[in-house]
Amino acid sequence: MLERLFDRLDEYRRPFLQMLWVLIDKCCYGEVLTHLVHVISRWVLMDADDPASILHPKEKVHFLVKMTVFERIPGAQTQLEAFLTLVLRLFAVPCRALTREWLPRLERPFMIGLRASNARLRNQFFQLFDESIVRNPVDRLYYILEYQSWESLADSLWVRQAAGLLLALVRAPTAGLTITPDCVRLGGIGYRLKDVPASAQTMAAAIDTPEQRHNTTELWPRWMDRYTIAFGTTWSQLQQHADQRAFFDALHELLHRDTTAMQSLWNQLFDATWSLLTEPEERLAMQDAFIALLCRDYLLTQSKWRVNVVQILLDAAMKCIPQVVIPPQLALHLATRWNAWHSILTYLERRSRSSTLGVARHSDFVFDSLPDGQEFAGILDAKAELYRRLNEHDLYIGLWKRRAMDSRTLLALSLEQQGHLAAAQNMYYDAMTNVSSRVAVTEAEAALWEERWLHCAEELNQWDALTEFSRTVMHPVLLHEALWRLPDWAALKELITKMPPEEGPRLKILQTFVQLQENRLEQVEPFISSGIRRALEDWQGLPEAGSISALEPTLILFQQFVELSESASILQELNNCQQNPNHLEAHAENIRLVLAMWRDRQANHWDALSDWNRLVSWRNHVLTAVVHTLQGLRNRSRADIPQPLLCMGINETAWNVNCYARAARKQRLSEVCLQALQRMYLYSTMDVQDFFMKTKEQAKAHLLPTSDDEASLRAGLAQLQHTNREYFNTRQKAYLRALEGEFHQRLGEFDEANQAFAASIRDYGEHGGAWLRWARYCDERHRPASAVHCYLAGDPLWVSTCSRAPRIGFPDYF
Repeated sequence: MLERLFDRLDEYRRPFLQMLWVLIDKCCYGEVLTHLVHVISRWVLMDADDPASILHPKEKVHFLVKMTVFERIPGAQTQLEAFLTLVLRLFAVPCRALTREWLPRLERPFMIGLRASNARLRNQFFQLFDESIVRNPVDRLYYILEYQSWESLADSLWVRQAAGLLLALVRAPTAGLTITPDCVRLGGIGYRLKDVPASAQTMAAAIDTPEQRHNTTELWPRWMDRYTIAFGTTWSQLQQHADQRAFFDALHELLHRDTTAMQSLWNQLFDATWSLLTEPEERLAMQDAFIALLCRDYLLTQSKWRVNVVQILLDAAMKCIPQVVIPPQLALHLATRWNAWHSILTYLERRSRSSTLGVARHSDFVFDSLPDGQEFAGILDAKAELYRRLNEHDLYIGLWKRRAMDSRTLLALSLEQQGHLAAAQNMYYDAMTNVSSRVAVTEAEAALWEERWLHCAEELNQWDALTEFSRTVMHPVLLHEALWRLPDWAALKELITKMPPEEGPRLKILQTFVQLQENRLEQVEPFISSGIRRALEDWQGLPEAGSISALEPTLILFQQFVELSESASILQELNNCQQNPNHLEAHAENIRLVLAMWRDRQANHWDALSDWNRLVSWRNHVLTAVVHTLQGLRNRSRADIPQPLLCMGINETAWNVNCYARAARKQRLSEVCLQALQRMYLYSTMDVQDFFMKTKEQAKAHLLPTSDDEASLRAGLAQLQHTNREYFNTRQKAYLRALEGEFHQRLGEFDEANQAFAASIRDYGEHGGAWLRWARYCDERHRPASAVHCYLAGDPLWVSTCSRAPRIGFPDYF
């Protein structure tokens, strides 16, 4: 009725059109949308010059652009096909509904037609698209890269349409573009055309029934089998018979069916077209267009996709000969933002090899004398940054060993690589403070000194020095990490407000720290959920294949979020204890369960000490809250709280610190081990077993080869001898006596060492470790009979005996 009275609406005409636009956007009733499409189609197809035309050209375009929303409405396939048919009619045949100057504004509706699920409609749109572009392969590829805007298809893999444009030229022999018949990958499986029987074409024709041709929703196995057989047509048949059209139609359909096949075909087509570029000017122009395409803003839509357009473009470019040249910094950005790690690393390594001179090592100054010297230094910088972000420590160190100009850099890197962090840190500090005037050092190498010095300081638990450094030079990222460890929560909260870190999971971790410290537990879960979501996004951007080291930082983030959630549950139980002291045991049992899980989820002794420190420091903050809450509850309410419950947090703190110290000692970092035992446990009492572990780790830290000086050995021996052993059992006392013997042995006091070993065995003769230490002592003193006796006596008592058996049977031993 309104349609018939449209010319009488006058001032209500605009509101009426706006109502129709809202219906297109919001209506979910199929019948209403279908009628709406039919009505609008009649209005749009009216001649623009007809006085009875209801819509102005601008309004027609607006309606057509609005109706692209049908693609996102579930169940609106019928309406979408009717809309695309209307768009196709406007472009396919000359009509007076819209003049030529308005058609370019319908680019988005037209491009949507190129990815329609209806194969018939999609092919009709593609035919128009193909006919409107030049037929020369080089010019067509340049058009694809430079002139064609793919923004309308930014939320899809529009390389399908680009590959279709190049594939259309393969049909025409005059175009000069061919593809090789070696392999087309379908779902990750390769099919070699020349290896399939000659009768495959007949089999394909028999299977390709009309029902299958028109059914676009058939199951994967059926259409995979059909195309497998279609690919069985041998290449010779395609050259001899006229039925090449059916084969290329199948290839074109496969572009929209299988992503792996599309990538394989695009790689071949791109390489074949690139090889036609014979003039350097042509190649440079095509390369500039390719780089400009990689910088388009609309590509950001796919930056979180596991498979995206940038990856596909780069994979194809990396296979070209001569190779496409990409600026190093752009390559670094593409690798990290679009998950193109492997393609870019392969490209950078190839570029660095091709630019290498006949010198023993890479040097920025050697290459500065060349025209592309700065570019080569940029390639190495980008490659080093990729190695660092992928956590490939050895590759990163190895690259810098080849680039380093200062001999101290080489020595420091080697020391760090072998685990001598303290010596490496001193060497980095010496390089920073005493720059040699004889050796010109690049800014990159000077920045490397500071970066590695900070890394060594983190591993060596020097957070006091790091705090002072970060405040002096205003290093916000480092200061964030230092403040929560101290802890200085007020300063951390202020710093997050003034200089927040980059938006990501680490910011959410810091914000969760503050919320937990202020006991705002209801706000913890949103921060944790947001942080996990961002960590998953980071995980999505990591390479699927390769070393596990690239995944470790993100896995550690997930571990932190799990422990933050468990920390919130511990603090909630503590709040319940304060509110309802009568059910103290039940709440305490819930806390014990979480602490037991923390023991089971301890780090490995070979993990980085910075990760250990992060884990233990946060757990100690939570355990401190447990201790203070329970002690405060006892002081306020005079409640009879059992002693094991009061010591629960203290015992767990001691166990955590001992584990951290053991990991540091296993990594031969005696200073870190001793510092942790002295400074990270601040209580005056300790469980007997934990005290024994602390004493043992202290002694073993002094016995490390890195602490092999008399003063350290004397200090360790004195500390061990003055330890109160009253509460230790016989086995523990024997173990400590054996350690005393080892101290005397290292100090050259052999008689005292022999007496200590003998006393250890006398106290507890079934201690395998004491027998082993005495055997080594006798071995060193060239007492073969005594050594063999000790080895054999301790062999059944020691867990692992394989390392002693060869020594016992050594032929020159006697």
